[in-house]
Amino acid sequence: MAAVVQSDSSSFDMWRKIPPEEKLELMAKAQSKGIAAATILLTVSGTIALGLKLPWLFWSAFVGIPFIFQFASAKAWRDLKPRAMLEYLAARSAARRYAYQAGGKDLTITLLFKGTLQPDFSEEEEEEAIEARISHRDRVDVWIALFPDTVVMISERQGGAKLEFAQILGERLEVVAEGFDEAGGKRLIRLIVDNRKGDRHGWVLTSPFPAALLVFERKIKAFMVEQKAQIERDRLAHTELFAQKLADEESGSDSEF
Repeated sequence: MAAVVQSDSSSFDMWRKIPPEEKLELMAKAQSKGIAAATILLTVSGTIALGLKLPWLFWSAFVGIPFIFQFASAKAWRDLKPRAMLEYLAARSAARRYAYQAGGKDLTITLLFKGTLQPDFSEEEEEEAIEARISHRDRVDVWIALFPDTVVMISERQGGAKLEFAQILGERLEVVAEGFDEAGGKRLIRLIVDNRKGDRHGWVLTSPFPAALLVFERKIKAFMVEQKAQIERDRLAHTELFAQKLADEESGSDSEF
């Protein structure tokens, strides 16, 4: 019984992780199935009524339209909802694995949604841009997973998920949002990473769900502020510990004299 309750709780939590925009899209797909079923009912009844010259048969079909629409929509919804939840559960599991490999300490997913990742090549990287375009890697559909200290993006490939981007939220990552203050503007986020060699690499992130992208932009910036503050606290604590250790050593050497 406890296992059933835990499974229901996990499913409900996973359903809450799905962006509202995608839920509305699933609902629209389910309703389209109901509309299609109702249209088929009218077409069939109209054809039979015309062939048998029974007009009452066509008009009586309107009585069954609400029931057919509701039945077909509910059946499609019962198929679409579990499928979407299974996709998100699989993406969450893969994202956690890659976040752990990237050095993330908190594996609690705060946001998970679908988007498109595109390398932002500079003028000096023209050759890399051509190679990416030829290999069809210039635009990749990804799952975007945001953790309190890590951001991970994975794509679906034969054999499982493939890591496309993973970065600890720290001083080496820069996030620039564009189009969020413009009416009807294209909403995107630029991710710029400074590697240890001093090179800067950029990516452009977009999504068919602009509201989820806006939430991502706000949350990742808030997490980055917290991570930078934590780094400063750790540095201060390390400095104080080193100073205390140095003071203890000096006091110990003075006591010998």
